Amino acid sequence: MAISKNSTKTTALVITVAIVLVVASFIYVGVARHSLKKERIALAEFERERMEEELQQLELEYGVQIDKIKQGNGYGEKYRSLSSDSLLEQLAREKAKAEKLSDELRLYKANSTKEIKRLTNEVASLRKVLKSYVVQIDSLTATNKALKQENESVKQNITRVEQQNNELAKAKETLTKQVAFAQKLELKEVVCTPLDRRGKATKSINRIVTLRFNFTIMRNPSAQPGIKKVYLRLLNPNDMAIASGMGESFTFEGSELVATATKQVEYGGNDLSEVIYWNVDATLLSGVYKADFFIDGERVGRLTFNL
Repeated sequence: MAISKNSTKTTALVITVAIVLVVASFIYVGVARHSLKKERIALAEFERERMEEELQQLELEYGVQIDKIKQGNGYGEKYRSLSSDSLLEQLAREKAKAEKLSDELRLYKANSTKEIKRLTNEVASLRKVLKSYVVQIDSLTATNKALKQENESVKQNITRVEQQNNELAKAKETLTKQVAFAQKLELKEVVCTPLDRRGKATKSINRIVTLRFNFTIMRNPSAQPGIKKVYLRLLNPNDMAIASGMGESFTFEGSELVATATKQVEYGGNDLSEVIYWNVDATLLSGVYKADFFIDGERVGRLTFNL
């Protein structure tokens, strides 16, 4: 009977120990599961924060690449590269994807491991796409830089050629002026003699009917020989031009003038003495007169005299 009681106690003890062990096991497993869950949540939260930072960095890098294209291709000017525009559109789409992922990531709970994994894959894809764009943009930037250098070189060449052309034009103009100056005729020994009705010299202004101008066209081997027209233009004491039916019109320094008297001569390159008569057909005033002589559109002599 005593053995039976001891056996019963032993059995009860064993059962109690077994129950305690089972309960302890359940408690341990529960604690372990709770701890594992907390670790998973912490890990997911860490991963979410890491992705948020990476997405922000991606948005920034996409923006940098967009600015790089705009700055490298002179946006705001007339010229725009088609390849640059295409890249800008693609980059803008990818940047928008990164912004959308950032918004989605903020909506998911930390323990949404499935969604976080999906977002992780999409972020990795965006990173891979960005690398391919960086390669394209760097290549485009290098090409544009080379083109700009080439354009600058061409502009410098054009500027240099324009400067040379301007210098040549100036040299040609100077040479033309020098040749024209060398060919220009000049008068010497210019004398005005007032004549009366009998063709005799007179000092009385009331008796003057003709003014005789004697002059010599000076020798100039550089001048073109041939028929020349000598234009005489008189200015009265009031500096008013004296028109006459004996004169003709001519051009001087871009202006159309009318001569008081004209004579045609044949010039051979050596001194040529000539005379021009003006039959007075206007009222003469007492005072200082000026007589200008023109040949080939150039003023070749001036005489000042008193009447």
